[in-house]
Amino acid sequence: MVDCASDPPVGPFQKLCPRICKFLNNPNFLARAALLPVVSSLSQVGAIAPQSLEPLLQSIHECLGSTDWATRKAAADTLSALALHSSNLIADGATSTVTVLEACRFDKIKPVRDSMLEALQLWKKIAGKGGDGASKDQKAASRDGENSEPAELSGKKDLKVPNHGNTKTEASVKDSSSSGLSPSDFASKGKSDKV
Repeated sequence: MVDCASDPPVGPFQKLCPRICKFLNNPNFLARAALLPVVSSLSQVGAIAPQSLEPLLQSIHECLGSTDWATRKAAADTLSALALHSSNLIADGATSTVTVLEACRFDKIKPVRDSMLEALQLWKKIAGKGGDGASKDQKAASRDGENSEPAELSGKKDLKVPNHGNTKTEASVKDSSSSGLSPSDFASKGKSDKV
């Protein structure tokens, strides 16, 4: 709703920032992932006051360490929105955010990791550290799910054997041979399980 307003009332929206910080800092508040996009919307319309920015950034930094992956992703997306829309306010305080994002960039959840890397690149541009020159391992980690093989194996596609239907791959044949069972044993065992 905030970002769709044609002429947003910036004054009342600026009063929301301290309330948002209060909610984000409350340990009993469980809807952090739902509240963080509001900060992104406020940033898009220019409704974040300079005096509210530092406590807001501190609250978002704390959300990056949350146990809930949706909160971590929302926090990274919010930092991306702040970098895109409020970069004039955050130019001098970007190094602390870059440090926090560097520590969080290897998240175990892929969508969170992708959002962290995107936010990190944007904040590095603001900090003047050259976010364009992302290292190869960052690009490999943020690659889409379409091609999930490592960069070293991308040129060796002929080594991969496609698994169509019921055919076994080399790895599954090796696993079965190491257990002492032949493929025919698996077939007979599968039939006996169904009886």
